[in-house]
Amino acid sequence: MKGLFKSKPRTPADLVRQTRDLLLYADRSTSLPDLRESKREEKMAELSRNIRDMKSILYGNSEAEPVAEACAQLTQEFFKEEILYVS
Repeated sequence: MKGLFKSKPRTPADLVRQTRDLLLYADRSTSLPDLRESKREEKMAELSRNIRDMKSILYGNSEAEPVAEACAQLTQEFFKEEILYVS
């Protein structure tokens, strides 16, 4: 029953796309001061989780070593989505 409510792990492609969208949101929200502060904080917390998850894919964590295939897919998606130009 413990794993019943766990969400499906996101693929590296999903993670990169969502991170790109959040970075674009962060860029827009600095130029639009009327956005709700609570929504901005929520999006920034989500961005922080995504960055942490990408780091875990690339470097592993205390429970698992990095998987070469996931690292390669994350890197390919990172450059395909041009994240460096967004940030």
